[in-house]
Amino acid sequence: MSSLRAALEQALFDNPDDRAAHAAYADLLAEQGDPRGEFIQVQLALEDPACTGEKRRELEYREQMLLTHEREWLGELAPHLFEDGRHHRLHNHWSWSRGWLDEVFLWMPGLDSIRALARCPAAHLLEGLELGEVGYQTDYEPRPDDGIPEGSEYPCLYPLLKAPFLANLRFFRLGEEVNFEEGHYNCRTSGEGAADLVARMPRLVDLQLLADETDLRRLFSLPNLTRLLSLLVYHDRDRYPLEALAANPALAALERLRLHPAHSYTGEPGSLPLEVITPLLRSPHLGSLKHLHLHGSSMGDAGCQEVVRSGVLRRLETLDLRWGCITEEGARVLASSPDVRRLKSLRVDHNQLTGEGLALLGALGIPDLTSAGQDEPGSDEYLYTGDME
Repeated sequence: MSSLRAALEQALFDNPDDRAAHAAYADLLAEQGDPRGEFIQVQLALEDPACTGEKRRELEYREQMLLTHEREWLGELAPHLFEDGRHHRLHNHWSWSRGWLDEVFLWMPGLDSIRALARCPAAHLLEGLELGEVGYQTDYEPRPDDGIPEGSEYPCLYPLLKAPFLANLRFFRLGEEVNFEEGHYNCRTSGEGAADLVARMPRLVDLQLLADETDLRRLFSLPNLTRLLSLLVYHDRDRYPLEALAANPALAALERLRLHPAHSYTGEPGSLPLEVITPLLRSPHLGSLKHLHLHGSSMGDAGCQEVVRSGVLRRLETLDLRWGCITEEGARVLASSPDVRRLKSLRVDHNQLTGEGLALLGALGIPDLTSAGQDEPGSDEYLYTGDME
């Protein structure tokens, strides 16, 4: 590799948003006869909103023609994305931006596909990574550079620890995406090693962990999450250590927090009792929080009192307390607070409200209020939402 090419690539790694560096890199590759140079030029041209009509159609056609070189650019990753010469996009999918892989989704990645992704030169500026079902695996041969702990039964995430693109990722999802309007899911993904991965993602904006066995205390304490705006944690069975999250000053930019624990096997008080939610509500570091989703919590009416006392309602736009055990008393507490009327959305579906409580909340004039599917008072149904495996 020429020194100029190496210098331009380093400039792009240091500042992936530098359009001028992308243009210079494209020119260099084109001069060397590399079709990826023209591919970058075409994609840069298509970013111009003034490029319309026939000119845009010509460029889009040329972009598709240049993608015939895709296998060459993907290298050893190509067989894991393609199947029998065809795109396997029903399961795996990916996209390009400025001639680099921009987003990659692998539905059921194994060690070989993870290794290939970590080494793929075209993925060095990757911004979005989704890994679907990352599960149990014992029949594998570790390599010296994999970094897999001896005896691990969930080895797939470890080879990613050396991937250069971790420093550039803005979005990371581990586990199968869920429908937030449903309360039952089937998690087959392990979060073993996920916290170590996230520790290498300083530009992360959106993090979604839909997995069990994640080291949540380490995750919630990471100092590199200064740009994180949205955090989703689903399926974990242990009590969520929210005191660690509440004490982390790196999360000052966080705007959305969505928590939904797994199906409880231990009964009361479940994974989100009041004592772990209280530090979250009173955290001095979460001043940017606007959307709070606490599913399957046992905090109940006392939790409603703590929500009001903490002052968190003064800055929230969304309060989502679905699949809980709030009764009429909790509804009265919420309705008595003048701050609750600031909300744009209040979700109390699948609690233990009856006519009086529903009427009190309905009279608040909150634009988006939902309260469907109430359970009988005293029910423990809220403990059995979430992952069933």
